[in-house]
Amino acid sequence: MRNRMFSRMLVSHMPVETTNAKDAVSFYKAAFGAKEFSQWIIGKEPDLAAEMNLKGIHVQIYERPPSALKDDEVNGWFGFCVRDTEAAMARAVEAGAVAVGEVVEFGHERQGSVMDPYGYRFDLISLAKNPPLEFVLSFKGVFCSRGLFDSDGKF
Repeated sequence: MRNRMFSRMLVSHMPVETTNAKDAVSFYKAAFGAKEFSQWIIGKEPDLAAEMNLKGIHVQIYERPPSALKDDEVNGWFGFCVRDTEAAMARAVEAGAVAVGEVVEFGHERQGSVMDPYGYRFDLISLAKNPPLEFVLSFKGVFCSRGLFDSDGKF
């Protein structure tokens, strides 16, 4: 029997370490429409500077001295379902992300990827043209159960 209580309580956390918490907050708001729900006063290390909600992902932004950060470290990746892969990539790049390769089409999906300035990769996935109805239903019902990310920041 499936434990429904546990599945409803699962929360994804995304710790972001940076030398400038304000820039990180601005980036996630502009690139992905994240909503800030608390700020903290910077004091002693480690400093939790802000908390945000990024479509159900609990983003915790920590301000650190430059000596505590590693260059070119990939912290993890997330997949977002979008209506328009190119528009979502353009928005993220305009906010400061870096495109990783080109948009590719495989099967009934289109995917493009960006790296944010804090070491996270985001795969931006949309439906290809004219997919079969059963694929659309599984895409939206299972894979994209939390909704779609639009290029205007709305899910």
